[in-house]
Amino acid sequence: MGDAPGENMVDVGKWQYKEFIHKITGASIITNTYATFFSLTTDMGLKSIKEKFYKKQEDKATEKLREKFDRYINEPTKVGGCFVE
Repeated sequence: MGDAPGENMVDVGKWQYKEFIHKITGASIITNTYATFFSLTTDMGLKSIKEKFYKKQEDKATEKLREKFDRYINEPTKVGGCFVE
């Protein structure tokens, strides 16, 4: 610290700027970490819900097709004298 007027103010300004940069950098790292974590968690959650939902739809569609084909497999294809199985 010298005798020049305002020199102390420059030192205080530099110190405040360094402190500000450290706080902002830390807050940015924490915010980005949380955002990444929540994004990954949400993606995994939505993926599992989507898989469960589409699995149920596929099961319903498969069941409907199975019912249709069971009807044709277990019953005669045409009702008539020559096509009765």
